[in-house]
Amino acid sequence: MKLVMLNILVLVSTGAFSAPSTSFQFDSWVGHSLEKLYTDGILESAHWHTRPKSRFEVAKRLGDVLVKPSNRLNVQLYSKLLDEFSLERTLLAKQRGGQFKVRGSIQVRKDKNAHRIAPALLLAARYFHVNGLTFYQEFEVAKNSTNKHPKQGKTAGQRVNPWYGGYVGDFSRVFVVFPIASGFRIKVGRDAIFWGAGMRSAIGISDNSPNFDLISLQGQIGPVMGTAFAAKLDPMWATQPRRYLANRYLAGHRLDWQVSRTIQMAISEMVLYSGEQRSLEWYYINPILPYYASQYNSENNNRADSNDNVMFLFDFSFRPLNGWRLWAEFLVDDFSYTSRDDPNDLAIVIGAELANLLSNKQLVVSLTYTRVNRWTYTHLVETNSFTHFGSVIGHRIGNDADLTMIKTDYWVNQDWLISLRYQLERQGAADIGDRFEGENEHHSIRFPSGQVKKQNHLSFDFFYEPILSKTSRRWQKQCWQICGSYQFIIANQNKEELEETTTRQHQLVFQLRCNFELAGVNH
Repeated sequence: MKLVMLNILVLVSTGAFSAPSTSFQFDSWVGHSLEKLYTDGILESAHWHTRPKSRFEVAKRLGDVLVKPSNRLNVQLYSKLLDEFSLERTLLAKQRGGQFKVRGSIQVRKDKNAHRIAPALLLAARYFHVNGLTFYQEFEVAKNSTNKHPKQGKTAGQRVNPWYGGYVGDFSRVFVVFPIASGFRIKVGRDAIFWGAGMRSAIGISDNSPNFDLISLQGQIGPVMGTAFAAKLDPMWATQPRRYLANRYLAGHRLDWQVSRTIQMAISEMVLYSGEQRSLEWYYINPILPYYASQYNSENNNRADSNDNVMFLFDFSFRPLNGWRLWAEFLVDDFSYTSRDDPNDLAIVIGAELANLLSNKQLVVSLTYTRVNRWTYTHLVETNSFTHFGSVIGHRIGNDADLTMIKTDYWVNQDWLISLRYQLERQGAADIGDRFEGENEHHSIRFPSGQVKKQNHLSFDFFYEPILSKTSRRWQKQCWQICGSYQFIIANQNKEELEETTTRQHQLVFQLRCNFELAGVNH
């Protein structure tokens, strides 16, 4: 194979604050560009609430243009996407054949949790056949990768082990996709899951936790796409009524309906279950069998671990005008509809995005509010907390918290994006291990509860991410890309009724990458 691509770029790495990237894509500009064109009414959302998307799903989406872009910026963004996904679009047009390619990235970066600059390496190998058969493997070697996902709960497992010099090698995404019928496919392996209407976070399943080892089924009939999966989670030690090591599993199924060109809605059901020597439950593998009814019918009062953690998720997005986008997510972890006086464990996200404030459509303003109640994500069975390797599977703020965010993006051109973001985060005294055990006074507990920690974040981000530009030699491509992030954080916490402590913190994040791609093998 020949070396056909070499570029150097600097990328921001701010942790788990965005939806998982398109496979075989090491930068973030694709997601930003698609969101902009969807908000402006150029592209259909194409079940955008259910992610991650493959490169061929993005390539198909680029062919479904609702309105031909006329604004200069949108024309440039659309042309840039067409150039990036030209190979996939060519294969889809031929309706035959496939290709194997390898892409890599040599990096020098400083993450927010790191004190020093350190090199890293990413490699991805992909084979795709036009009938849908896909083999994908993504490998990362980096320092301080054990801190990539926040530890918010307990775990008896370990996702990765530090290697020489504190480096970690991680096969972060490895899977095979088998087409089984027209519009239906099965995925087996390790991959991310992101269910939600927002761009950077979700209260259902987000990328706040490590990727899942899973088997999934996905298919589309008309405007409705269905997804179901079963995943093995990390083990966890139980302490009540005795100490034992619990096996843990997560299953979910979802219907994502493209109601019209401007409206998309989805409903999901998820269940996290565990137990000593417990294996996969066949009724949770059934993609169309309701989990709540199955859990209720199979619950054994003599076995505490038979009480599984079932949740419902509803998400919705609406584009009333080109350049306007509204969205909402509603999570029901537990809802008291009987005579028992239990709290309602809920979470909600509401957001709005305006992209037509200027005639050139280069300014985008978004406002998002997220609230997660005190006992949401928790469960009476301690090993059924909504975590994976100690990280919350849902929103990164965890439970007993809320987040208000105002974000302004300015597109200088199709390659330059500048962002200014302010967010206020309030965190109560409860955490993911704080289970509800029948407290009668829960009505009087304020939100957030106890000693509240408030954090004011002001951040400035910039992205320079041009597409790989062609040089005079047809087999070689080169470009420069640069991104960075600076955050100023003020944290206030009430230790006592009349005492408050304040801390100030600065964070600088950046990455320097040299990307390369090996020539593909076509057949």
